[in-house]
Amino acid sequence: MNTHETDTSSELLRIEELIADGLLDEANSALFCLRNTLIQSLTLREKAKLYLLSARLCIARGEYKRAMIKAKTVLRMAGKTDDHPLYAEAKHDLGRVLFRLGRSAEAEQELIESYAFYRRVRDFRKMTYPLTSLAQVHYYYGNINRAVEILEQAVAHESTHGFLDLVEIDERNLIRVALVAGDFARASGLLNRKRPEPPGLPPGEATYQRIALKGMLCTYLLLIDDAKRCLKSALAHNVGSGSAREVLVCREYLGLTEYNRGNYRKARKYYQQVLDAPEPTASAVAQTLRMLTDVEIAEDHWDVAMETAKKAENAIARINERKELGALWRAYGQIHSYSGAHDTARDYFTKSIDLLREIGARYELALSYLICGRSESYSREERKFNLEMSRMLFLEMQVSKRVEQVEQCLLKLTDLQAHAQFVGKRPAIHGCPAIITKNPEMLQILSAIDRIKDTNMTILITGETGTGKD
Repeated sequence: MNTHETDTSSELLRIEELIADGLLDEANSALFCLRNTLIQSLTLREKAKLYLLSARLCIARGEYKRAMIKAKTVLRMAGKTDDHPLYAEAKHDLGRVLFRLGRSAEAEQELIESYAFYRRVRDFRKMTYPLTSLAQVHYYYGNINRAVEILEQAVAHESTHGFLDLVEIDERNLIRVALVAGDFARASGLLNRKRPEPPGLPPGEATYQRIALKGMLCTYLLLIDDAKRCLKSALAHNVGSGSAREVLVCREYLGLTEYNRGNYRKARKYYQQVLDAPEPTASAVAQTLRMLTDVEIAEDHWDVAMETAKKAENAIARINERKELGALWRAYGQIHSYSGAHDTARDYFTKSIDLLREIGARYELALSYLICGRSESYSREERKFNLEMSRMLFLEMQVSKRVEQVEQCLLKLTDLQAHAQFVGKRPAIHGCPAIITKNPEMLQILSAIDRIKDTNMTILITGETGTGKD
């Protein structure tokens, strides 16, 4: 390799690192300089690599259509040189672009082909890159169980070949997907697995990433104090290390933790910090706007909630994340229920439940059933059914604090139902007017007396002396 080739390769590698580190303006300037000063002297492979980096820069900036054109150009160039590794990289990037453009079937095909080309050239390390992206496609487009399977395959492959840094990254991805699926036992087991700090990652990154994930798990389990302690610790580290994306995640979940404890002012503060960040990710914006809608609903700011929900809907449409869409439809149901548009509310609630069930997002599904159980848009029997479904799911996920919430709602609903039966079906001039009670079991007994008192049925009443058989 001559001096020119060495210098060009070094510059291309530097630009690649700048893009990976999120220094997009600096990467763009370097690409512009290289393209304008050396384009005539570059080999076909160098030109293909230049286009590949341009495509990655466009992906990082969200310019997906431009990225697609550049990635396809790289494929044509790599095909002429029989450069299979470069071809595999371009296939991977094209799959990522198609995924962002909402063309999931095409994205899946490109990623599978990328995996096949990496396997052909026996690049065992990079083979896992398209697998991770493929898991992301399935996660966003609603096959969470398949995403788990692919990530497990990637982790097993990486462990076999000793790629400990990749094992750490994909195991964390697996924990995140398990949290959405409500598989808290799996997430907890992975978090409790002791691993040494893997080489190739910044010092402390793996430890603090896992602390953040533990905070996320505690947030879902409503272990508020533990969640805040973990998330604040991880946030302080990430702010110091410049991990902008992880800072956003910590703030999102700190906001959710405050929302769960009813501190809506603090929740709004954390969410606004995410939205005010210099370059928030599209996913962070979508999820934060959707969660901010929940805050506005909790504070009865219904008009603001509708405005925020519409912004969230536009943001979700840009990334096609179906889990967030299902959660947003739940919020729309609440807004329309408040306005008295009960048929519309029920339609949104049904869409939310159907979508979340389809994609396997059990925690959000259980929350949708819980909200339906509280909604005046349903009859008491329908509300009871929804609450029972929520209770069953939270029991399966072993979220005891959520089970307690649901059982309180069921008890309140039972009290209301028993009281309605007592008031509506048992006038004071009938039965036992001298008995005054609010006890749910006693009210049910009095209601039963009203139903059978005018029949000739034989009734056996049992009980110890003094319990009120007369």
